[in-house]
Amino acid sequence: NRLKRCHDILVNGNYLFAISATTKTLYSFDISNPTNPVYLDSIGNLGNIRQMEFTSDKKGIVIVARTSQTYIFDVSNPKKLKKAGRIDNLELATGVDVSGNYCAIADRTHGVTIFDISDIYNPVGISNAPTGETQDVDIYGNYIYCGIWGDRCIKVIDITDIDNPVVLTDLQRSLGGRGDGVTIRDGYLYAATGQHDGSATSTGGYIGSGFEIWDVRDPKKPVHVSTARMDGIWAGTPDIWKIEISGNLAYVCGSYNGVYIYDISNKNNPIRLEHVQIVAKLTGKEEEKKEDLADMRAPAPTAKAAKTAHGSVEIFADDFEDDD
Repeated sequence: NRLKRCHDILVNGNYLFAISATTKTLYSFDISNPTNPVYLDSIGNLGNIRQMEFTSDKKGIVIVARTSQTYIFDVSNPKKLKKAGRIDNLELATGVDVSGNYCAIADRTHGVTIFDISDIYNPVGISNAPTGETQDVDIYGNYIYCGIWGDRCIKVIDITDIDNPVVLTDLQRSLGGRGDGVTIRDGYLYAATGQHDGSATSTGGYIGSGFEIWDVRDPKKPVHVSTARMDGIWAGTPDIWKIEISGNLAYVCGSYNGVYIYDISNKNNPIRLEHVQIVAKLTGKEEEKKEDLADMRAPAPTAKAAKTAHGSVEIFADDFEDDD
């Protein structure tokens, strides 16, 4: 019982790696028995960690930690984690992706910074692309697709010449919400915009834009396919949204609204299957905050109706407390 308020996870075979911005720690677990994960090791004092990604051989993990640098860990032995390399962020590094020997870091207002991490103990800076307030990145072939927060859009970087990346301004595409989590599968880009509708400027009480699907099979001609809108609230920061694709299912998760599961077999019409909301058991001031957030939530159907109409499930779970 060591993990509290997990921000991101990675799985490789029988091993799970997790990060918590609350404890500022990277953890490793043996999940040979998924019903009884076994804690193996941890490294703490990592600052405001947000996202992580495996190196291509899955022997390393890159973790972005906003103002607290970007860290690279040697995880070849999950029972003995090692801090390998370190990168000084240009600003509030939030997103990261890895392809081959290269790592792209979403350096927020300083755009996207590219590093050669073929030697995880000695990362080498390669170049930077001024894309604006970038929250997340996905490397796809010779292009990097970026979720842009303030301008509410997707931007594309041509990295054919990795030393001289080019921001393709003519390929910029507007989103219905804030550009946050982006991922690409089989020629389609999925952009999670969460509850940050472009017209909203204050906390709580409005409908978000959910996620969007774009056809990027021709990278130079992105075409909007569909938008799936979701209920929920923006409860405050950090409200981090990510989207992952598995087969014909899209999993959209946010800091305060749990996980939404969509059937995307017809990309023109994503169908919501389930909403799993994990709510920690709170006490004192945290319980008061939860009640305040509930008051701000947009009107919703009853629990029974929600289950029938949208597939909505609420799960109450204890946080895993750090016992160090």
